[in-house]
Amino acid sequence: MARLKKPVLGQLNGKIGNIVGRDFGYDHYISVRPKKYKVNKELKEVSSKQRFQTAVKLAKAVVRYPELKKVWDKCNIPGKRGYNRIIAANCKLFEDNLPTTGNIITPKGRELILDMLEVNDKKIRISYNMAGLIKPPFCLAFIILFYNPINAEDGLTYIYQDIIFIKPEYADRFMDKKGEIYTNEKSLGESVKLNRKCYRNAILYAAVAGTSAIKNKKWWTSTAAIDISGFKLKFLFLPNKKQMTHNEGRQNISKLQNTYSKKYKRQQG
Repeated sequence: MARLKKPVLGQLNGKIGNIVGRDFGYDHYISVRPKKYKVNKELKEVSSKQRFQTAVKLAKAVVRYPELKKVWDKCNIPGKRGYNRIIAANCKLFEDNLPTTGNIITPKGRELILDMLEVNDKKIRISYNMAGLIKPPFCLAFIILFYNPINAEDGLTYIYQDIIFIKPEYADRFMDKKGEIYTNEKSLGESVKLNRKCYRNAILYAAVAGTSAIKNKKWWTSTAAIDISGFKLKFLFLPNKKQMTHNEGRQNISKLQNTYSKKYKRQQG
């Protein structure tokens, strides 16, 4: 790079051929660019960037909700702020640089027990409880992460997000007779139907943040994540059978997830 002093024909700003002129402060410089650039990008490096990009998009979706942002800001995970903690936590949870049901929108907390989940193009219907450890007011936040695009121009991922608020004065409208299980229904935007056609896979992440029933204990739940690539699904995770233990119910979830995962792997070839 050379510095020009009082050029006869004036200063060059921009590029002519392989010659580039630039202003830096009070000085003017020109440089000659090589005709060809040798770009060395290994597949692993590109994939790592894709993974980081997805983690960043997920973090931005989470911190849009003050209730979830507060959870990450207050948790004891190392990091300067909640946003960075979300990225750091999720980057470790991808497999082959793709999102999984292991990714999270909340750090480890109380258990969110899903009793029923129904998802289709138009709505999501969900029944859940927190074993009485979180009480109203609280919010149920859910994020649908679409990935594995059919066409590259659609982008690597698409995120749909929504939230449901439960206030004490009308909480009983959404509870069962025992006052334990909450049931909510939410209409999904048109973008869900559109992106379902653009991406092969989708994962639903759900979590609750609210008021702890026990003083000085966590007021949020761990993330419940379900592969909903099939979409027209109705999972009965914990049927009303007293003999079925909670662990058996969890095993049923795993079987369903594995079934749908194998199905879509076969479709992708």
